Amino acid sequence: HCPNVTYWPNCSMSIRNFIKLVGPLQKIGLFRDMATVPLLHPPHNVNIFEAAAYKFLDENNFYPKGSGRSHFGKGIYAMWGNSSIRYHDTTGETSYSSRKILTPLFEVANIDSLPAVMFNLHSEYHRGRAIDKVMDAWDNGIRNLS
Repeated sequence: HCPNVTYWPNCSMSIRNFIKLVGPLQKIGLFRDMATVPLLHPPHNVNIFEAAAYKFLDENNFYPKGSGRSHFGKGIYAMWGNSSIRYHDTTGETSYSSRKILTPLFEVANIDSLPAVMFNLHSEYHRGRAIDKVMDAWDNGIRNLS
């Protein structure tokens, strides 16, 4: 529940309501999962979002204890190159984009997606380029992509 932007990031939808909302969309679109993915502009609000995210994860019984954590502890993460080594991504910098943004996978409807919670989707080349194209379209006034 976020009636006003000033409440962010201390607002969320219960996981039951989130699944109820996205479940039908997931089936219609044949999606593997649906998730909440906030857009963060480092360094603004990153620490605030991470604190609120872990409070939500820790207090929600849907998520197993330790969800969204990496070997470095709590935080939004990306992968080093093509490896499976995670690092705490606080800048949103990539080699392919001028945008320095963080788009952490957050509230997920499918329990199988839990290992990816807090992964910066923009840090992955193909997803990052797709996010950039949507943002470019918005910046250029293109509101209807159909």
